[in-house]
Amino acid sequence: MNKLAVCIILLIIILASISLIFSLFYSPQEKSPLFLEFWDHVDGKILEGSARKLMIDFPAYKFDSDKKELSGFMNFDANASCILILGMGHSLSGDAGEGVSSKLLAIDKLPFHSDSIKILKVENGKIYLSYEGVNITLKPGDEWERIREYVRFEDGSKIKFTERIKIRNHGYVKLRPQP
Repeated sequence: MNKLAVCIILLIIILASISLIFSLFYSPQEKSPLFLEFWDHVDGKILEGSARKLMIDFPAYKFDSDKKELSGFMNFDANASCILILGMGHSLSGDAGEGVSSKLLAIDKLPFHSDSIKILKVENGKIYLSYEGVNITLKPGDEWERIREYVRFEDGSKIKFTERIKIRNHGYVKLRPQP
């Protein structure tokens, strides 16, 4: 065998070894958590009476979907054992009120239960969960949505509410320090 063939074989072995080592230590699944977002938006329309003055305010995180970057605004810390990050948000518009409120939770053990959402397992980026008894499976980029309308009497007013629940698996994300 000539020297050129030996050099080519050695080069291929070295490149394959580097690639294997890189994939073992720098796998996005090991370095980046999954981000699951649960968002509840309520819009209201007065049917009788006057609008309520409900205001909520305190967004606790920012997510840049183009860059896939997530940053928490206060006291948020995800450690190496974090399986996924759950973002939970609520917003109001129209005659339902105004504002946004949200929080981040670092999940390091499954199953996990918070309010009406139960995260059952995570497998290859896919999240298996249950929301109000409905089983949902979301691959990275998938979204589940439910819209419901209802009428309530509050403080002497009749209000029609439209509630939109969105649950989205944003996939693996980069965590950024607090701004």
